[in-house]
Amino acid sequence: MNLTERIIARFLTNVVVLNLDGCWIWQMYCNANGYGQFWVPPNMKFAHRVAYTIWRGPIPPDLLVCHKCDNPPCCNPEHLFVGTAADNHRDRNEKGRQARGERQGSAKLTSTQVEWIKEQYTAGRSSSEIAAELPVTTAHVKRILNGGCWAHLLATP
Repeated sequence: MNLTERIIARFLTNVVVLNLDGCWIWQMYCNANGYGQFWVPPNMKFAHRVAYTIWRGPIPPDLLVCHKCDNPPCCNPEHLFVGTAADNHRDRNEKGRQARGERQGSAKLTSTQVEWIKEQYTAGRSSSEIAAELPVTTAHVKRILNGGCWAHLLATP
């Protein structure tokens, strides 16, 4: 990334330091996921990657720049670290930020329906009978009952 003094000066005019949590917030365009974007010829770059490069140096190939603060528009180099996708996922999981249940984009059930599945199974109904009343397969009902998915809810008695 070719960061001239002019580009760095332009970058810095778009960052506001927040003293409450230490985040340096990108003030210009952010994508749908909240990550700042900044034009560094010949193309757009993520603002947090530009910030990392300015204060920490080049980003090794195939590595991500991750946020310790979990704040996508943050550009504070103290809040940024490089890592693999696996490192980023581990960080997310350790902080409990992974999408579970209804927050998970492809969920076909609600927490209430999963509890109903467990109640029905405890009452003696089969997995196939339960699945027939829901938009899921028998195999999915079995995964729920075995703790393979929706495991964050109480285990089946």
